[in-house]
Amino acid sequence: MFLLQGENEWAKQKLFTALLKGAVENSLPHTRVLCAHNAAKTAAIYLPSQHRFAVDADYFSALCVKYPCAKRYTVPAYVRVPSATGEEHGVLLSSAAQAEARADRFLRTAARAYRENAETLGAEANRARILRAVLEILRTAAPTAKKARGKVLFRRKLSGVTAWGIHTVYGPFQKAGMRTGVLRDIYGGVSPIFLQGLCTACTEIGLDVQVYTALLTDAPVHLVVPEFGIAFFTENDLHPFPFRTHGVFGASRFLRREAARAVLPALQKRQAVASDALACAVFSLYETAEARNTLLRFGEAHTNLDALTQAKAAILSDFFDFRHFTEKKK
Repeated sequence: MFLLQGENEWAKQKLFTALLKGAVENSLPHTRVLCAHNAAKTAAIYLPSQHRFAVDADYFSALCVKYPCAKRYTVPAYVRVPSATGEEHGVLLSSAAQAEARADRFLRTAARAYRENAETLGAEANRARILRAVLEILRTAAPTAKKARGKVLFRRKLSGVTAWGIHTVYGPFQKAGMRTGVLRDIYGGVSPIFLQGLCTACTEIGLDVQVYTALLTDAPVHLVVPEFGIAFFTENDLHPFPFRTHGVFGASRFLRREAARAVLPALQKRQAVASDALACAVFSLYETAEARNTLLRFGEAHTNLDALTQAKAAILSDFFDFRHFTEKKK
């Protein structure tokens, strides 16, 4: 574990860029972890083959407590600047922090409304009908399992709400030969039950699955069964599916109709609250991004480049030194 700490965000991103370049030059598999609210910002880099993790210690602050013995690198501080410029920097920091705090409050409001809708509608789901649909899918299309029990290969949270809107993932559903079924579930009360049931059934018969969960509620919204060659994508206002599908399932087919009509007004009201809160969160994150971009320009103008070069050389030397790792494997 390698922790990069310090308030100079520009210098920190330069170090992450150097680590990414080093991974590419050494032909090492790597994962770039992005900030949940800023898709242009690197928050961590992971080398799975070497079990090495370089993280932004200020973004993942809990890791500083969890890994007290991790190697720490302090990015170069700002060079001395005139007091007026320093005051401007302080104002920018405060503005960014306040806008981000507002965005977090709006996101919590949206998450609460989505969870309440999911719980309300989930209580009206016809679970026997969902189970029959899951079993029918497995009966008609599942291959012969090669092992006694499958596993969840990963549970990956969808990328987040940013200044540019809501992000999701489409790559796994566009692969050649992949058959994608779309679950149209506006209120998110049925698809988590269906996908969790399919996930459990697949692993029970020896198939591995990949699960994608919603950012705000952590409920399963997309599921891929690689050996099966099928995937299920939850479509709603936040996650439209603009590609060719191999079948569409409406949430209404799995609901008790009379009960669903009775709760519709409450669902619509909470959905409107969540949509408004998300719109406000996106605007607040835009304000945050503007302040952060100005801070990056400040860092570029007031960073000691010699100190940055020394810091870069130190972390590159340590991060790509695998001698200890090789000795341990032997």
